Amino acid sequence: MSVIAWPDIQAVLLDLDGTLFRGDVVLPGALALLEQLRQAQIPFLYWTNNSTRTPVQVVDHLRKLGFDAQVRDVYTSSLATADALADVLPGASTVFALGEEGLFDALRMRGFRVVTNADQEDEVAAVVVGLDRTVTYARFAQAMRYLLNPDTLFYATNLDRALPHGDHFMPGAGAVVSFLETCTGRKPVAVGKPQAAFVLAACDRLAVLPRNTLIIGDNAETDVAAAKRAGAVAVWVTTGVSHVRAEQGTMTISALTDLLPIPRSQK
Repeated sequence: MSVIAWPDIQAVLLDLDGTLFRGDVVLPGALALLEQLRQAQIPFLYWTNNSTRTPVQVVDHLRKLGFDAQVRDVYTSSLATADALADVLPGASTVFALGEEGLFDALRMRGFRVVTNADQEDEVAAVVVGLDRTVTYARFAQAMRYLLNPDTLFYATNLDRALPHGDHFMPGAGAVVSFLETCTGRKPVAVGKPQAAFVLAACDRLAVLPRNTLIIGDNAETDVAAAKRAGAVAVWVTTGVSHVRAEQGTMTISALTDLLPIPRSQK
């Protein structure tokens, strides 16, 4: 029996790792949930803080797991960050990026000139930081030099402290950001979860209001917090690795099967 007032839900934002799958293992109810959302004609986005993968790479991974995923259904923190920058900078602006392919691709899609080389001395309009698993001291130093100019914007895809990696954790994008916060004394504009901006941008894509949007995630500090900040409906599923419980009053389920069945659309 469903625990959601589905007639009020016009869109769903779905976290990925820990919610739909864990590593290469599809979690119970995930495939059925996606199929029933389609049958009920409820639009959704694969909505992730992972800034390293392009939408094509996300889709490739999802398809290998059996999901019928399309690029248009993917919205990453890198895409949201590029969208946010496009609101404040001309499209041809030069941006220095610490990150990986997902971030570089998102910025270039928005028309920005992306600089990643620490040896270049370009005039940049912004420094944008995501998870960068090959970052060097030289690139940190270059980013610092740019940020010491108060006119240079400072953006971060997200501030995740750590990421699940199998049965342990790895440093997240927030760890990369913290290096630059320490040496520059500046705080970035953070875009991804748990910021309300990431929810609002996703809702804009789907042309729905946050109050009619359901967010399903395994992380109380990011997924649930973002939903609460934006006024969306939050469901915390305990299939992930988060050890921090969602705040009292949050709908909590042990598996995605608890959300099924979804009523068929009456459209």
